Amino acid sequence: MGFLWGRRELLQQLPTFREDFIPDEPPGKIEAGTFIYENVAGMDAAVRYLESLGSTAREETTRPRLERALTVIRAYEELLSTEMIRVLNHCGATIYGISNAQRIQERVPTLCFNLPDIPPSKVTEELAKLGIGVRDGHMYAPRLMRRLGIPQQTGAVRASLVHYNTLAEVHLLADALARITKSC
Repeated sequence: MGFLWGRRELLQQLPTFREDFIPDEPPGKIEAGTFIYENVAGMDAAVRYLESLGSTAREETTRPRLERALTVIRAYEELLSTEMIRVLNHCGATIYGISNAQRIQERVPTLCFNLPDIPPSKVTEELAKLGIGVRDGHMYAPRLMRRLGIPQQTGAVRASLVHYNTLAEVHLLADALARITKSC
């Protein structure tokens, strides 16, 4: 489910798939079908959660609270990304995507990497034994894997962090990767 918010004149120009019974004017032109009401309730809960992260005063409207929350989340996720990149570099990992600290604002803290001479599936299995959840494989992006020169059969390891992860968890991953690289 998603929400689309845009200037009316741009939404009017937006090409859409239409059946004859669907109006060609917003919002109807992009609202074909019945809402999944559970998702609508979930979206409301997500917005309220974000508002709570950015709340400093009761009298404020939603927008400034959301803007503040997203700014705080972005800054924290840049910190997580920076530390993850440091950890992966220390382990000798090949990092796919932006790994330059000067460009950290251009990425999110989801990192794909490979360790030298250790199959991604082995890394994932060993981390799982230590209670750390990552994924491995082609990440449903086989063309990207080819472009990066990564065999589709093995792929890469993906560690996904978000604003509720901690630096302590990144350090646990660092310790686990150190154990894996020494034992494999």
